[in-house]
Amino acid sequence: MRRLLALVRGLPQESGTVRYLEPSAAWDTSEYLLALIAELLDMANRMYLKAHDASPGKPLMIPRPGVVVEVPQKRMATFEETLAFFARR
Repeated sequence: MRRLLALVRGLPQESGTVRYLEPSAAWDTSEYLLALIAELLDMANRMYLKAHDASPGKPLMIPRPGVVVEVPQKRMATFEETLAFFARR
């Protein structure tokens, strides 16, 4: 058993076993830096668009492995809300 544990601990970061045991190890430093660069470039482009009176839209957010992001659940409109919406028009 100790031999098996020693072999598993000696596996490289990019091995499937390490990625399964530790989801945050799915990316190494270069992937994290590339994601950060892409997000920073998107932020700079959004700042440029905002300065020139354009609508920049939603910011780019690249999901990282091992990080759970809560997405708000969309709810359906009730029948009364739908009637009220169409009654305004």
